Amino acid sequence: GHSRGAGLVVASGALAVGTFVAALVFGSSLAAMLSTPAAYGWPWDLAAMTGSGYGDLDVEAVNTTLEGRADVASWSMLAITSDVTVNGQPVQAVVPLDMRPGIDFTVVEGRLPRDADEVALGTRTAADLGVGIGDKADLDGPVVGPRQVTVAGIAVIPPVGQFQADRAAPGLGMVLSPSIAEQEEVVGNMTFVGIDLVPGADPRAVHTELRDAILSWDTLGYPPFEYRGPVRPAEIVNVRSMRAVPLVVGGLLAASAAVGLAVSVLVSVRARRRELGILRALGFTGRQVGNSVRVQVLATMLAALVIGVPLGLAAGRVVWRLFASQLGVATEPSLPGGWIAATVLVSLLMAIVVAALPARAAARIVPAAVLRQE
Repeated sequence: GHSRGAGLVVASGALAVGTFVAALVFGSSLAAMLSTPAAYGWPWDLAAMTGSGYGDLDVEAVNTTLEGRADVASWSMLAITSDVTVNGQPVQAVVPLDMRPGIDFTVVEGRLPRDADEVALGTRTAADLGVGIGDKADLDGPVVGPRQVTVAGIAVIPPVGQFQADRAAPGLGMVLSPSIAEQEEVVGNMTFVGIDLVPGADPRAVHTELRDAILSWDTLGYPPFEYRGPVRPAEIVNVRSMRAVPLVVGGLLAASAAVGLAVSVLVSVRARRRELGILRALGFTGRQVGNSVRVQVLATMLAALVIGVPLGLAAGRVVWRLFASQLGVATEPSLPGGWIAATVLVSLLMAIVVAALPARAAARIVPAAVLRQE
């Protein structure tokens, strides 16, 4: 019975430790994703949109403005269309002007499309359509015409779209190859410019310098919409607001485990009164008996840590991958080594604190009184 009880305490402690470590991995991964806009589809430092997403971008004016600037590393121009279907389902598509080396789409798996017979889909769009990399799909629409395409990759789709229409999101939408439509048609639909700056360049200072030039990018003379920072889609905003929840839940579970450990040790000391009384009768001092209880608690906590930490790391990685896949973002699980080490240290310190009261009770056992009761 005593060994079964000890096993239950170790198991419950391992569960609490594992849950807290999994929450740390999830929270750390979430923080890493939120601090990396490219992971949720916004890899640019500056951006602008003309024609409310329906076109009107002066491609030559953009190139004239940005070519030769020492603070600009690369730029991408995109067309956006809602008039494309895949296997009969409407899917918002973004079409780069060209697949230059600096193209900014984050790829989860596979690669970006290289020719007119390939596409890259968002994670959720691929799941909704029931297709994966290498599968065929039927593409149709006024710009692309009916054709069969191959899914070349799973990508994080930028959260851009036409005003008063559906917009893409990290896991929703697709990327088409520039060669999938007539080049004139693609150029006519160009509406978005994303700009990557060189490391160390100040986005606000560069934007201030570019403001007058950006006004010339709309062929109709309307002021473009300007973006001086990352645009977070609704899904990312909602996730950001809940990032403390896993740690709170994990912390509450760890606190309840500490209380459970304290109660179980107190019960254990009461159950072992005769055994502890015999030790005192054999010459053990009160301090030695108390130390035996402390060793018991520390051994229990160590066993819980040895089991719980690896399980928590594995569970945290699995849960994060599932969550990131559902959200359509691209980021590997983050392993917060410092926090894991702190968790182990705090757990051992907590065990020492938890053992204090039972150890004191054990040290005060009077051998004669205990053995006389027996």
